[in-house]
Amino acid sequence: MKRLFSLVLFILGTAGLVACTAHPTEQQMGVTILGSGGYYESPVWAPDGMSIAVAHSDENGKTQIEVLDNRGKQIYAVPRTSGILTSPGWKGTQVLFLESAASPVYLRLSTVSDVETLADVSGTALASWSQDGRWGVLLQGGDGGPSRLRLLDTSTLKSRVLGFDKAPFRFRLSPSGRFLAFVRQDSTGGTLAVQDLESGDVQDLWHVPYSEAVLGDITWAPNEKWVGVRRGRGEKNNGFYVLPRQGSAEPRLLTPIDMVSPDWSPDGKHIVYTTVGSPGANELRLLTVDIELLKVLAGN
Repeated sequence: MKRLFSLVLFILGTAGLVACTAHPTEQQMGVTILGSGGYYESPVWAPDGMSIAVAHSDENGKTQIEVLDNRGKQIYAVPRTSGILTSPGWKGTQVLFLESAASPVYLRLSTVSDVETLADVSGTALASWSQDGRWGVLLQGGDGGPSRLRLLDTSTLKSRVLGFDKAPFRFRLSPSGRFLAFVRQDSTGGTLAVQDLESGDVQDLWHVPYSEAVLGDITWAPNEKWVGVRRGRGEKNNGFYVLPRQGSAEPRLLTPIDMVSPDWSPDGKHIVYTTVGSPGANELRLLTVDIELLKVLAGN
């Protein structure tokens, strides 16, 4: 009788282990919650990997740029006026961001206690920055006219229009500012591609038909050899995938987690992202990258 009871316990325990293995929780997949309450957008790592700037709207809709440590504790909030603050980035230890009021849009630079206006960039809806803040790609237009991407040198404030017939659906500047990853849409689906901003060469990486899924938010591995992209709204195979920048391999699933606005840490060990959430409410989370996958990404 004891043997039979022990056998039953073993079978039940094994079944439970299989169930847990087949459907791991996000905590088991290396996820921690950094922030909740309100709505988080566009988190971005500081160059030293010790802090994160993120746009955060509270329950009353008040927006600000917060600087958090890598455990989610607020270090400071960027001083603000009456505008909406978006698209944070870093220029050394200072925070770059866009501030829009009724009409003008300003590029600003902030320290703990002060804000400096760098330029009037009216017409800009959002921006993506290089890791050192030297370069930015701005999405402009759309009010009755064609939208376009403009490459901005934040040191000289000189810019040039990038040669797209139509602005991409999603885009992300690489850490060095040399490459631009983007999702181009046509009547059949979305294509993830990379443009070398020095040579102008474009490499298509992955085409996904609308009948299967939609390609969305993008991030870069810190060595710029890999591009990550969100694949969602399909019936299966959703999650976050990585592909080599030179298009030499098939997409590889990094995590089945649906990550929004992901940003890879400078050391490659973590990805900060937001959840899909609901209107006005989501969470800021941190994913620890699998160590074996990290070795593969670092070695290629």
